[in-house]
Amino acid sequence: MNVEERNMEEACKKFKSHLGFNNRNVIHVAFSRIDTAQNKLLTICTDYNWHLEYWSEDMYKSVGKRCEEGVNVWNKIDEDHKQILKKIHAEQKVDITTSNEEYIDILSLASNQPLSVRSILNLSSLKPQIGYLAQNIWHTEKPNYLKIPAPTLAPATDETLLNIDISQYSFGGLTFSEKEMQTIQWLLQLKSIKEIAWIHRCSETAERKRIESIKRKLNCSGKSSSYLFNALKKSGIAQACLSNYTMSQ
Repeated sequence: MNVEERNMEEACKKFKSHLGFNNRNVIHVAFSRIDTAQNKLLTICTDYNWHLEYWSEDMYKSVGKRCEEGVNVWNKIDEDHKQILKKIHAEQKVDITTSNEEYIDILSLASNQPLSVRSILNLSSLKPQIGYLAQNIWHTEKPNYLKIPAPTLAPATDETLLNIDISQYSFGGLTFSEKEMQTIQWLLQLKSIKEIAWIHRCSETAERKRIESIKRKLNCSGKSSSYLFNALKKSGIAQACLSNYTMSQ
């Protein structure tokens, strides 16, 4: 597959500049979104050369092996994935994969050092913000979709998946879903309900229901946004979101 493209090269440059990872152990970060209805994929990476290396190989045909929800370690996927990592001298590469009825999202990080469970959890907490950043850059640069075979999901095994639940986030006695955390993050960035609904690809009514669910958990159901912000601040959630999701713009 020929994946050389000027728009994608510019997208990767923007992605790298906005992420601002300063960790020397990080080789690259990539984010991919698979449209499961049309079998097409948008992707972006902090390293355009890696983008060319990986997607120009026949390995794109086995992308389904990376689509099982959870945390997938590349050294455990198959021999081809293990060997391609040697070309960039990566000690480890992990995928954090989530899915819904419309698409599959894969956040991927390559490191020259083994990744601890804590590092993987920290990475998973950044996934909503990285996905939002990728979506904005795709909208601006308009890179081409990659056509892929229909993903055939590989069965999950203890060998390929780490037993980490990344679908929920807990703060003391409060538990929020990933989409609720995304909504909280964007509310703190003063985005409108209309904007958040567009990002989530849902109706404003559905987004209002999600916000009301958040308020209910914080004991401010039916109250104004100012009450919600105060509750987020008092519970420590606002500070956690800012520290986990803020990146250089």
